[in-house]
Amino acid sequence: MKIKTLALAFAVGTAMTGTANAAYTFNLAEVGGNTVVTGTGSVNLEALTLADGTYDDRPSIQPSLGAVGVGAGGYDVYRGITGPSSFGSSGRSTSWFPRSPRGLMILGSTNETIQAATGTEPGESLLLVPYGYTSKTDFGTSSATYNGTFAQIGLIAGTYIYTWGSGADADSMTVNIGPIASAVPEPSTWAMLLVGFGLIGATARYRRRHSTIGYA
Repeated sequence: MKIKTLALAFAVGTAMTGTANAAYTFNLAEVGGNTVVTGTGSVNLEALTLADGTYDDRPSIQPSLGAVGVGAGGYDVYRGITGPSSFGSSGRSTSWFPRSPRGLMILGSTNETIQAATGTEPGESLLLVPYGYTSKTDFGTSSATYNGTFAQIGLIAGTYIYTWGSGADADSMTVNIGPIASAVPEPSTWAMLLVGFGLIGATARYRRRHSTIGYA
């Protein structure tokens, strides 16, 4: 069965040097029992074509569609993106506040809902940006929190890259899933840290003592 893909992304950052005028990256990490998405970068639209329709929706993670995003909905739709069709098994999680007001969404492959709204073809890759977005403009920091862990949502850890354009109009989007963030060190980690600090202190005292004896 053909897998349809939707890759969603939102971000902030600086323009790349070289032939690519912009770049966009967003990172997914487990924090507690949730998945937190943080994006950085900007987007170069010069090599893309504006589609016929627009798309309004709340951002979501849909691994089987290669979809993840941050920011509020309300997008202009651009055609011409290539990349992975999915980054996990079937699943869906919607974001909840706080989330940033602006974001971006990339679709590795359209589904029926997107096709009907935008007049695009089955399996076509699309880039969705906020209404009126100016090419290569920095988004500012974008983030969102989603209910569920990677396993619960169906995400597979890894790096997924989407590209478009060439030469001066080349651009890319990178989706980094993982590693798992640990808010509080494990007890064994604390024990190792304490032992390490103790050894450092003992070594320092030993050196001071022998230095004093040597110059007596």
